[in-house]
Amino acid sequence: MAEVARLIDDGQAQPYDAAARGKEDPEDPNLVVDDDAPLGPLQETLTKLMPLFLFLGKVLDVVGPLLGKLFHYIHKAYVFIKPWHPEEWMPMIYGLLLCFFGGTFMLCLAALEAFRLFGFSRIKESWGLIWENVTEFYAAHKEDQTLDENADGIPDVLQISKRELMTRKIQLFLKVCDPQELSLGMDGLLAGCVAVLATLRSRFAQMIALGATIGDVLDRTLSPMLEHVIVRLCPKEYRKWIPEALSWTWRVLGALLASFVFRVIEGFYSSLRGSEMFWAGLIAYVTRKNFAKKEKVSPGSVLFMVATGALAGFGFWWQLSHLFTVPFPFNIFLWPLTVLENFLLFMVAVVH
Repeated sequence: MAEVARLIDDGQAQPYDAAARGKEDPEDPNLVVDDDAPLGPLQETLTKLMPLFLFLGKVLDVVGPLLGKLFHYIHKAYVFIKPWHPEEWMPMIYGLLLCFFGGTFMLCLAALEAFRLFGFSRIKESWGLIWENVTEFYAAHKEDQTLDENADGIPDVLQISKRELMTRKIQLFLKVCDPQELSLGMDGLLAGCVAVLATLRSRFAQMIALGATIGDVLDRTLSPMLEHVIVRLCPKEYRKWIPEALSWTWRVLGALLASFVFRVIEGFYSSLRGSEMFWAGLIAYVTRKNFAKKEKVSPGSVLFMVATGALAGFGFWWQLSHLFTVPFPFNIFLWPLTVLENFLLFMVAVVH
């Protein structure tokens, strides 16, 4: 210390000025925080991501109330229709949808079946845990936006830097949310999504494999015969393209045939499944109203089997006669399913 004092007196060293270098930590006066000090890798990354966090916060401000109102109205609608026993007529509507349009929306059907088989209750519980934590954080976030601890009439969040605002929101998130619930919720949702994508990609891979096989068989069987005919009609300089053009033509045709075969299979299955669900819901209604005795119309009875087979046959014929398309005016009401079907097709075919 004496040597340091001597250097200061000689002008060879300057005393440390905390005000010039930084500021004292209010909780620990001996700790000086240097605002100009270089950031660590984590702090630098978080600082660069700050605009994204602010944008997500603005999105949350806009979307949060809308989602809250949406779920509120859905809950009110369910409470309103509950006296009319939706557990009876909702399966009937879903069954009719399967019976007449199951082959058209085969990826949507496969996704729903995957959710059902791999634990819909767990996925529902996981979403509930996440939504509960998000709701609590959003409420705390809205309260924090108006907090004025120094009572100067200006919210505290408007008097701090972006870096401090990010730290403040992260600390708020860590205080409000339950890490175990979030972890369980994310695990459940990821398991459900992985199960759905695996199921869809498996079926898509089977369809592609079948299409490739059909195309290969058609190429070996028909290409030699057609090539001799096309060579005579095609100019000499373009004949080199004939083998490849025929090969790709058979591949595309094989893919289309495979897609149609899979739609036929899904249409047949969905017709049976939908017919069964429709009659099960109707039987629950008529037995509750005492319109018929349960033992005469219950699943396994002759009447139930005949009715199920008749509706399934009509539904399958409907799908085949319309080539698994949605005719007018049903396409107006079912356009969300059309969008979802195309989205799922894009996910399994393009996204890897």
